[in-house]
Parts: sequence; C-alpha cells; structure tokens
Amino acid sequence: MAIFQLAVAPGAKVDSRFVESMELTVMNESSRTFDMLVQASHNGALFFESLQELKPDSGANFPSVPTNYTPFNLLIVTNYFTYDTTTVTLIVRSKGVLLAIFTEKDFDRMP
Repeated sequence: MAIFQLAVAPGAKVDSRFVESMELTVMNESSRTFDMLVQASHNGALFFESLQELKPDSGANFPSVPTNYTPFNLLIVTNYFTYDTTTVTLIVRSKGVLLAIFTEKDFDRMP
C-alpha cells in the first residue's frame, strides 16, 4: 500500500493562508490496475473524497477543489505495493492565479 500525506497549514510547506483552491492529478505509471482513495479534511471533517480505479498508464484529475484558505490534510492511498509508479501533481491557486506546483516528492510517505 502506498500512502501519501500532505498537511496544508499556516507556515507549512504549503501555506493554507494563500490557498483558495487546489487541483490534483494522480497518475498510475505501472502495468497493473490499482485503486486509489483521495481524502481532504479540515479538523477531521471530510470536505472532499474520491475512490477511483486507475488503469495502467492512466490517471485521475480533480480540478478546482475549493479550500477557502483554511488548513487541511490531503491523503492519497493506493492498494499498490510501491510508491515508484504513482505520480502526484498538486496545483494550488488563489483567485484563479497559479501559486505553486507540488509533486509526490513533497508529500510525506507513510509505511
């Protein structure tokens, strides 16, 4: 199982005070199909959740998920045994203006 986690909070690597919305893309670069769960929560309450099956060499895109400048936790869980074949791109915006692009390398990886 591959688990990616990113805390978006004031003063963090991704500072929530500047993030009005996010766009998330997760790609399966393996030769096997796997399932992926994406959850975004604020103070333990989910405000976004998606469960997808990703075929080989395919991906899922979640455009314009509002975060409204509040801290949140982003969690991505796959049922695949390695991180090496999953790529993640997180784009954060404020008032539609691109602020930054983060990748799977910016996420914490949980055993």
